[in-house]
Amino acid sequence: MNAAKPERQSVAICIATRERPESLQTLLTSIAALEIDDATTELLVVVADNDERGSARDVCDDATRWLGYPLRYVHEPRPGIPMARNASLSPVAGKVDWIVFVDDDEIVPGHWIAALCATQTSTQADVVTGPVRAVYAHPPPRWWSDAGFHDTPEHPEGSVRSVAYTHNTLVRAARLGPIGPWFDERLPSGEDVALFRSLVKGGATIVWSREAFVQESVTPNRVSWRGMLRRGWREGVALARVARWYEGASRLEAFYGGLLRAGWNAARAIAPYPAPLGERARALRRVSTGLGRCFGAIF
Repeated sequence: MNAAKPERQSVAICIATRERPESLQTLLTSIAALEIDDATTELLVVVADNDERGSARDVCDDATRWLGYPLRYVHEPRPGIPMARNASLSPVAGKVDWIVFVDDDEIVPGHWIAALCATQTSTQADVVTGPVRAVYAHPPPRWWSDAGFHDTPEHPEGSVRSVAYTHNTLVRAARLGPIGPWFDERLPSGEDVALFRSLVKGGATIVWSREAFVQESVTPNRVSWRGMLRRGWREGVALARVARWYEGASRLEAFYGGLLRAGWNAARAIAPYPAPLGERARALRRVSTGLGRCFGAIF
């Protein structure tokens, strides 16, 4: 008997972008080079432009001539990452089998979609997420690279994770449902943490795909102490609000959790023992995250 042909699956790549037309162009160029089996995968792309001036429109209009896949442009003038992500889902939610999220400052290798789908097939997971690897426009100091501020930790292939992020993730569309909002628009950041933790609570499984990596383009202005600490602060604020609004933590629990994190890492950062500068920098970033949690617990 002949083996049954694999069912054709529809996959929508959702991109939220704001004032990064050059980076978006680079990302779309890498998507055009994806190695897709047309017999098993129907691919389309959605770009949600979060710039009130619509700075991504010309890039998208031009890309429709050479991308090789259908591209839907959506303009979301309300500023905010969750608003843009919701806008990217609106045209495809309930109409495709799979959603893939990727950031507008990333580049995807040719095997990216195939790797995500291969891990999903082998694990039957509802969500598959993979690594982000930094590519610097100019070589940063060695300690900055060692700290890994723009790289995700590595995990074993197929290992179960408790959360995912929208920088490189495949999601079963049925888990999201056809009607939004899917991302909490009250959160200035961390909206993806809230979404994926909610999916896990609802019975979804998240697994890791080692081979489905993307590369993040890091510009020189993002290699700074100030930027690193601000990013940690925002992350902490978001995590505290997610803990309060989605996990039932009290303000007091969230506050003391942040305070303990800040205090412990402050001690690690200034402890009088030999330690690489990158390790101390990571500890300082965690101090900022802990203080952000304290703020997010109160406000």
